[in-house]
Amino acid sequence: ALEEGSKEIKVAAIECLGPDDLSYLLENVKAKAKDVREAALKALGRSGTSESLAALQESLRSSDIGLAIKPVQESKNPQLIKFVVDEADAQVNLLLTGKEKDKKEQGKQVDRLLSLLECLRGRDDKQTDGFLTKWFARREEFSSVKSEPGGKDIQQRLVHIMATGPAGAKKALIDNHASLSPEDLPHAFVAARTSRKPAEVFEMFSPYLLAKVDEKKKGRDPEFAKREAIGELLDSGWH
Repeated sequence: ALEEGSKEIKVAAIECLGPDDLSYLLENVKAKAKDVREAALKALGRSGTSESLAALQESLRSSDIGLAIKPVQESKNPQLIKFVVDEADAQVNLLLTGKEKDKKEQGKQVDRLLSLLECLRGRDDKQTDGFLTKWFARREEFSSVKSEPGGKDIQQRLVHIMATGPAGAKKALIDNHASLSPEDLPHAFVAARTSRKPAEVFEMFSPYLLAKVDEKKKGRDPEFAKREAIGELLDSGWH
């Protein structure tokens, strides 16, 4: 399949390889075809060797970071998790110094940070928990980033990942539900729905549905927007 198969068959075969095929996988991480590079990274993510770890770290520093997200998400290697958290921390600090004035370049930095944040989606380890909780508490600082994508995108991605993240991050999100925007509020509801008792969820979120709003000013009324956000989430399948 590797030598004679079509491109699709070759890609599928590469994903089946393991530690015994390390040299072949490392060679194909630098292949011209994007699909082949992605397949090689997926296989390396499962191998757990120091060489595969180095290859994944290199991809996270390169333009192939998007291809590395899935294998990194699926990896349980604590060294790799630490690397992602350290890189994300460094990227945040670089953004918040405000040294980059070019909005296009600033947008590229935000893009990389968003990809690093995606690498933390679905994790429940302490390193991820600490990182998400820390930057959620400081989320207003991202408002200074005015590029496209920008600070608001970072804030929303943080909240989205925390909703299905570690226990501490979920708790921080739920406890701060009142301070969230109408766009972010549903994620706090999802976090509460999956980690708190039904009566507690009801007590916490039913006031949004009962809030008195000015129908004439609903386009400018944040209380109306929050009521709509929770109502739409309930209507979409949370029976």
